[in-house]
Amino acid sequence: LLTKWVKSLCTRLYGFQVGWLRCSSLHGMTMRFFASCQPPQKPNTRVLSTEDSRLELFFMPVTKSFHNCIIECVQGDIANQPDMEAIVNAANAQLRTGGGVAGAIHRAAGPELEAECRKYAPIQPGGAVISGAHHLPNRYVIHCLGPVYGIDNPSDRLLASCYRNALRLAEENHIQSIAFPAISTGIFGYPIELAAKIAVQTVFDSRSEFSSIRHIRFVLFSDTDLQVYERILLNKTD
Repeated sequence: LLTKWVKSLCTRLYGFQVGWLRCSSLHGMTMRFFASCQPPQKPNTRVLSTEDSRLELFFMPVTKSFHNCIIECVQGDIANQPDMEAIVNAANAQLRTGGGVAGAIHRAAGPELEAECRKYAPIQPGGAVISGAHHLPNRYVIHCLGPVYGIDNPSDRLLASCYRNALRLAEENHIQSIAFPAISTGIFGYPIELAAKIAVQTVFDSRSEFSSIRHIRFVLFSDTDLQVYERILLNKTD
């Protein structure tokens, strides 16, 4: 009865059906569960608390497989994805360090990244270039300039071009795994729901062009953004 109640709660709160649920431990008034629609991988934790009890739900990343490629959504830091061969930078036109994703990546990569990128700048909205990763734990950084929502038009086509061009560069460089942030959804103001639909759809539309890419990851900073991507990915059909 308890697991049925938790499954129902997950559906109401997070908008998707739980495929399996396992009670890991019970310590005092803290109940710890592992829940997923997929086999166990790196968990995303969500906590529900009341004055008397605490319920910890460890959701495994939502994944889908197609054409020998895995696509998944996780919550985390785009600059800390050591198992990815390439990460994508939500760059500015001059490919310099800045705030948000670009700042995090440049800080982790060191000043050598900005120095290397000078020869590629400026880039246009929808464009992408590739560089080394320097002090990051990856081999490459692919830099994309997303559209400023409501200013760079047509915004939907430009945003789709970011993902399409990044995947093209990954293929050309025989990259097997690539991690994307939610491009343009920070200070560029793109609504997360619209941006997530474009990102997922573009990946699915481009899948016939993959020969090297085997693993695509969307890395979301907030739990709210993660839930949007999870819902859209789960509802995506071939």
